[in-house]
Amino acid sequence: MKEPAARGRLVRRETHSSRAAASVVTGIALVLILAWAGTEAVLSMARAHPLLVSPPAALGWLTGLPTATLPAGMIAGGGALALAGLVLVLLALLPGTRGATPCPAGPAPSLSMTTWLPPPSPVRPAMPHGSFPNRSRPGSAGAASSC
Repeated sequence: MKEPAARGRLVRRETHSSRAAASVVTGIALVLILAWAGTEAVLSMARAHPLLVSPPAALGWLTGLPTATLPAGMIAGGGALALAGLVLVLLALLPGTRGATPCPAGPAPSLSMTTWLPPPSPVRPAMPHGSFPNRSRPGSAGAASSC
């Protein structure tokens, strides 16, 4: 493996957010829905009692939904589904960068954090002469570090 390629992958992995959480939540939801639908189909074919609703009853409910529901309810349901789809598309397409910038020079890949950190709050009260233990000075902002 060439050194520049490995360095580039490492820097990209550290400067971009992971999409694993959204992928796992979406995958688990789809698996649960499909497992439930499959279980209901098998129970229906075996002529056993359904867990929640039998597939013919669910299909009858879905076909009668437009006439039995107010238009505002259909619009709200469609809007909620569209919003969920938009969130998933945005999670997939947006860059998801973290507050870090790669430093160009040096033998090993390094990053400079570019986000602002709030000033540290003292853990213990100030010493009599005005200094704070384990702190540089009171109220100092954690400025962004540079390379």
